[in-house]
Amino acid sequence: MAMPLLTSGDRDHIVPDLAAHAPVANLRDAEVEEELDAMVTSVGQLDYQLPDQVMVTTMAYMARLTEMWMHMSRNEGRHKRAKLLKVQVQKVMDLMDFQFKAASRILETMKFEMELSK
Repeated sequence: MAMPLLTSGDRDHIVPDLAAHAPVANLRDAEVEEELDAMVTSVGQLDYQLPDQVMVTTMAYMARLTEMWMHMSRNEGRHKRAKLLKVQVQKVMDLMDFQFKAASRILETMKFEMELSK
């Protein structure tokens, strides 16, 4: 399942439409893994976005991942696969954090280069 995307009217960037997703408590394990796979796949498409757009996208994904992580933490004792899913969610969170930081540094470099060209 591909991550549904939402374009916001007058803006050029694309952000995940998180409203299209079910609450984490209602998701089956396979659906959580499918959503994680869609997020990881979309990281490859971030190369074609401007750094500020990458930052917006990764922030939206991080919000959803945090929701998943919290749910998995609460259910570790009751749900056998929750611990495994929590590890997977953490790995994707780490990836999104790296993407955000890289985009932030690229944006700062672009600003610095503009300042130097004045």
